[in-house]
Amino acid sequence: MSDMDQCVKCPDDHYANPGGNHCLKKVVTFLGYEDPLGMSLACLALCFSIVTAVVLSVFLKHKDTPTVKANNRALSYVLLISLIFCFLCSLLFIGHPVMATCIMQQTTFALVFTVAASTVLAKTITVVLAFKVTLPGRRMRSLLVSGASNFIIPICTVIQLIICGIWLGTSPPFVDVDIHVEKHHIL
Repeated sequence: MSDMDQCVKCPDDHYANPGGNHCLKKVVTFLGYEDPLGMSLACLALCFSIVTAVVLSVFLKHKDTPTVKANNRALSYVLLISLIFCFLCSLLFIGHPVMATCIMQQTTFALVFTVAASTVLAKTITVVLAFKVTLPGRRMRSLLVSGASNFIIPICTVIQLIICGIWLGTSPPFVDVDIHVEKHHIL
């Protein structure tokens, strides 16, 4: 009020009106599916996962062709499925944040991306071993025949599980609000 001895400060989740005589509640703002940006990101994630699913179906349809066999079928399937889940993981970042999605966002994407990256590593090691085996006098054929590169995926995934477990145990993520960046909004 005018001519008062002391002013009353608005609470953190409120702001003063232009006249400075009332406190108005701040609006909570987050990236939602109804926002143009949220909708476009969700559509992109779904489109990319559908395109990857189509590629997977082509691989499955032609699974006995020499091209698919030479491309290491099992690793290709794992890579394509993990890429589908990587694209779908981005949907966890859209919508009203709650504790469950906050924990699942990073850990789910970390595990799925680890599977995708380790699959690319396993495919690369398979190609390198295939070229090394063709050189005369090399005894690396047992590594290629035994499928040693396929152990990379579970080993990397277990390491990532341990890292995520330690991170969740020591410093888990939490829903955070920012009340200071914008005057009328809580982000």
